[in-house]
Amino acid sequence: MQIQEMDQLRLNHTNIKIVYYTHPLCPVSWRMQKDWQQFISVFGQFLSFRFCMSAPALNVPDVSLDNNTKLPATNACQAVKAASLQSQWAADTFLDALRKAAMQDERDVSQMDVLVEIAREISRNHRQIFDLQRFGMDLNSRYTRRAIQDDLLKIRINKVDRFPTITFTVDGKGIKVTGYNSFDQLASIFRKLSAQSNKDSRSPVY
Repeated sequence: MQIQEMDQLRLNHTNIKIVYYTHPLCPVSWRMQKDWQQFISVFGQFLSFRFCMSAPALNVPDVSLDNNTKLPATNACQAVKAASLQSQWAADTFLDALRKAAMQDERDVSQMDVLVEIAREISRNHRQIFDLQRFGMDLNSRYTRRAIQDDLLKIRINKVDRFPTITFTVDGKGIKVTGYNSFDQLASIFRKLSAQSNKDSRSPVY
């Protein structure tokens, strides 16, 4: 992104809210991870994001999963939500490491001891954003369990039935996309909403 465009975004105080609906072993989310991380690296100061986690074990109805996808256990969702209590950046780092462990290293991320070991590895490499001791306290806390229930409710309210789904909102107006989206596609949506936020637009709310 050009410096002039960055300056204009700062001037407009653009703050787009993003919700990323996914499940721990979503293969499409794993494939688009580099695009997603590039996107939040470039535009992160102009947006806020959060993950909304699901798993068939949590009884979400009518959710479409890709063929041959191993169903994730509730424990994996719980670990991601525990990380999110520190920050969404911590959750993103943990989710990336979890998927790498499962899909690349073939580790069983349904097991709590594996999840704790992943957290320990993250803590060694990202101490500035991830606190291992706090993760341990949050892992089985009522706040984590409540966060999971809040995610399930949000999935039902917004009728999300495919993963990944990403919603972008600003000033009550929104865009909803599903499936693989490249960095260029995500950036294009961001720029479109940024431009709309400075107009008296009546775009439909998803």
